[in-house]
Amino acid sequence: MDALALFALVLSVSAEIAAPSVANVRASCETAKDVGRVKCAVVLEKANAVWADVSVRDLPDTVSALRGRVSLGDAESNEPLRTSWSLALVSKKPVAGEVRFRVRWVTCDTHGRCTPNELEAVAALSVAQ
Repeated sequence: MDALALFALVLSVSAEIAAPSVANVRASCETAKDVGRVKCAVVLEKANAVWADVSVRDLPDTVSALRGRVSLGDAESNEPLRTSWSLALVSKKPVAGEVRFRVRWVTCDTHGRCTPNELEAVAALSVAQ
């Protein structure tokens, strides 16, 4: 193998290892007819995470989270390419707005090198509207 072919091989392997994650995050909240409890779901897809969590980052003033952070161990489902969490909010008054979630996860390559990742997901919130 000549030097140019070796360089091309090393470059392609390096690019494969350093390729950006194709993971995506989505969030949704139930439409609530009355004030009170509201269930939200956050889904992390195509991450192949070895560790992950989701936290509530921003809420309307009249809404609070029953738990502000949920770990991978408390996920509703956890498969290699899909993790989903359920989070409960409580609304004290009618409100229309947004809820922002932060999802963090760690992926590791075949050489044991691990990389932290983070994405934000936004869900519409409608309570007693």
